[in-house]
Amino acid sequence: MLVDDEPDILDFLGYRLSREGFNIITASGGKEAIRKAIRERPDLIVLDIMMPECDGIRVCDRLKHCRRTGDAVVLFLTAGSPQFAKHAVEVAHADDFVLKPVRPNAFIERIQGLLHRYGKVKSEETMVLQFGHNVVLNKVTKEIVTPDRYVKLRESEFEILWLLATHQGKVFSTSDIRRELHYEEPSDPMPIKKYILRLKEKIGEQYIKTVTGFGYKFEVG
Repeated sequence: MLVDDEPDILDFLGYRLSREGFNIITASGGKEAIRKAIRERPDLIVLDIMMPECDGIRVCDRLKHCRRTGDAVVLFLTAGSPQFAKHAVEVAHADDFVLKPVRPNAFIERIQGLLHRYGKVKSEETMVLQFGHNVVLNKVTKEIVTPDRYVKLRESEFEILWLLATHQGKVFSTSDIRRELHYEEPSDPMPIKKYILRLKEKIGEQYIKTVTGFGYKFEVG
């Protein structure tokens, strides 16, 4: 779960985390964060300290003392000094902190480390999709295995394939794909179409179906 009153930070960090396979919940204020955390029970909460109305320290203290959220890992996010951040962690019983401006790679590594440390890492099988005994997608390695191919895809190609495969049978337009993957909105839909064409060439046309006038869907069998 991401909590920050700055929309740009929510969008940026949410995009980076979603690309790593995390399911993201966002909140733009403390009270909203408390409501959503109690309802959704996230494994980890990235929580900005300096927020109006209800700051991160009060939110963390409330969640740590709540039966439904007490075991959630809390990572403070702050533009303050390291000394301030350390003090906030101690006062609110948070688990760690990251200073702004955030370095994306280090941020991801910190989150993965915390999830490992507190035993909240889901098994690698959750990063694998298997359709019958013949088609396997691996999000960790960006690979797809079919009865006649073993292909390692480029990141953008795999993102589109994973989106379609996790919604098997659902039709996505080029606009849907850009929106779901947080791509910029060019007026020309050709970049998405080019990725689809490359995917069909690499993995076989039988898995990605073109629905004329609507978009694309993933099907096996």
